[in-house]
Amino acid sequence: AIFSRGGGNIGIGFAIPAYMVRRIVPQLQEHGRVTRGWLGVLIQPVNEDIASSLDLPEAAGALVAKVFPQSPAEDGGIEVGDVIVEFDGRALAKSVDLPSMVADTAVGTEVEVAVIRKGKRRSVSVEIGKLEEEAVEATPVKAAVLGMSVQDITEEVARELDLGRDVKGVVVSKVERGSAAEKAGIRPGDVIEMFGNVPVEDAAGFRSMLKEREKGESVLVLVRRGDETLFRVLKPDEE
Repeated sequence: AIFSRGGGNIGIGFAIPAYMVRRIVPQLQEHGRVTRGWLGVLIQPVNEDIASSLDLPEAAGALVAKVFPQSPAEDGGIEVGDVIVEFDGRALAKSVDLPSMVADTAVGTEVEVAVIRKGKRRSVSVEIGKLEEEAVEATPVKAAVLGMSVQDITEEVARELDLGRDVKGVVVSKVERGSAAEKAGIRPGDVIEMFGNVPVEDAAGFRSMLKEREKGESVLVLVRRGDETLFRVLKPDEE
């Protein structure tokens, strides 16, 4: 079908790939609906900064920012901070390719997923689940460093920010204008849960981690913002 306002071909076409038709027509004939595979992760692209922070050989794959509870990913052993580089024998160059790979996999299929975890490549076996509608509604001591102030999560802070009891880390209380933290997109109220691949327990521990890093080295942190989690790279200009 060609979309045209005046009757001529203006180059905008609509088509369904043949391979997709071959896959969905039998499902429609048998069940009257299409089922799609579900892995149960939130991912983000691996850029050069993230690749450098994780000592990856190249900026490729999908960085796991969240693993949903009781999901195929959790059951298979995929963890936050893993970089998925291969799915069912197919190399994953870009993170945007993973959702379609998973969706096109039949429910109940057991696939091998290759991940890089703490610099080492490993393979996990995952049984693909069924994507339900609610599964896609992913509602995605003080210390001053890199232009932000953080503090421990006290009962009062947790109540004020409506944080669950399972939330661990430090809360960002202030971000200086023009700082490395602001440039990385860090905001007051964010909860920093991980430093690289290491969970953050409190402000004192976070400060110690920062002291151990080399001067001028970029910092990869996992940030919780509401119901969403995302990785951010803090790049200090001068220290």
